[in-house]
Amino acid sequence: MTIQFLAQWNGYEAGSVVSSLSASEESRLVAAGLARVYRLGIDGRVDLGRVGPVELPSRAAKLIQAPVFISGGRAVVGRTPKSYVPLDPRVEATQYYVDITNGNDANTGLSWAQAFKSIWKATTAGNTAAVPYAVNIAAGRYNRNNAFSNAGPTVIPSQSCVFRAVGGRVECYVGSDLTWTLNSGTTYQATRSNVKRVLDWVNVDDKNDYQEYALAASLSACQSTPGTWFTDNVTLYVNRIDGAAVSNANTAALLTTIEGIKFTSSGSMHLYGISQLGGTNGALDLINNVNGKFYAEDCEFSYSTHATLADNVRGLDCGLAVMNRCVSKRGQKDGFNYHTNFGSVPQSIHFDCMAYENGTVAASTSNNGATTHDAGLHIDFNGYYFNNYGGDFAHANSGTLAVAVCVTAANSYGDVARGGVAPAGTGFHSVNGADIVKFACSGLDLVTGSGGSITSG
Repeated sequence: MTIQFLAQWNGYEAGSVVSSLSASEESRLVAAGLARVYRLGIDGRVDLGRVGPVELPSRAAKLIQAPVFISGGRAVVGRTPKSYVPLDPRVEATQYYVDITNGNDANTGLSWAQAFKSIWKATTAGNTAAVPYAVNIAAGRYNRNNAFSNAGPTVIPSQSCVFRAVGGRVECYVGSDLTWTLNSGTTYQATRSNVKRVLDWVNVDDKNDYQEYALAASLSACQSTPGTWFTDNVTLYVNRIDGAAVSNANTAALLTTIEGIKFTSSGSMHLYGISQLGGTNGALDLINNVNGKFYAEDCEFSYSTHATLADNVRGLDCGLAVMNRCVSKRGQKDGFNYHTNFGSVPQSIHFDCMAYENGTVAASTSNNGATTHDAGLHIDFNGYYFNNYGGDFAHANSGTLAVAVCVTAANSYGDVARGGVAPAGTGFHSVNGADIVKFACSGLDLVTGSGGSITSG
């Protein structure tokens, strides 16, 4: 954060900018009308205008139930994020352990020495015990056979639960090991149907994410073009971008028939340090749990794999979804999407979250970083939403309220080229009657449809 003086003070001329003042001195100068505070946003210098408390709209304040301040260019909330999703106090009394390297699903799962190999096995054990439980998961990469999904449908928790990564990140994906053989040149093949997306575990793209290969129009096109894949829905063909032999260590085939992480219980669920890649109904599916509450911290959700399209995170009739330092990226449609199905009002709170490169299905319009519908309530602190194929921070329908504090929403690709209404660069988008209230935010505004507003608090 920097401060610009509006009048001469302490030897500085009007208009000069410094960044070495204490927060208390900055606050005093701003309150006196002598200076103005800025932070650097993605689209240039943003006027914060003040350092101090934020008066949220009454509906948002009722949910937050804590003071909110802007300090140092960031929103500060006087309450811990996970406190919004309290857990049954019995949850830590029953502990399970999962270790992809040393575990065995024939074990009891009750200690690291007796760890399961599969996450779904621990979920099954907890559900069978019919009491709240916690699952400790050793860092590593878990394929569909050992993740929340298994060879069949995803095992869904029926009790309040915690899943936490231990010793590093836990990475789950909707694919499994394949047997690769040389097809021709640098193209390799494996027997596998229902492939939707192919990732390179070794090479990364411009945002340091796994390189995704393009689907070729034919086998011959794949054979002649590195970085592509092709399928006849019986055999999968991959021509790696680096010409290396294809293996399970360097290539992943994500399937369209496998669920990601799913939660439908009326209880509470916490996730810590988990990445989910792929899922036919999104990498994370919170559905039909109007009394349920969900909390995720330091998690990533990416590469949704529906047969046509799906959001990365789908909150459909979830009582409350709270995301803390979470990322939703490279989804087929929206990054974070909150809707109603049976008439419940969606509620969500984001702390320091990010969403980008969502809307990978070219036929889809209105692919947003974060979006809430159906008279829902979304509150966002310090979010960063960019490079999505629609509005980066877009909310829809009469009665919907989105409150953004120190949120950057900028540099979207827009969807006009796909037949939509959001031009490139649309940050905050009110659709068909939604109201968006911003405090110290960065990004361009767009209001479409009847009613709706975007205002600065």
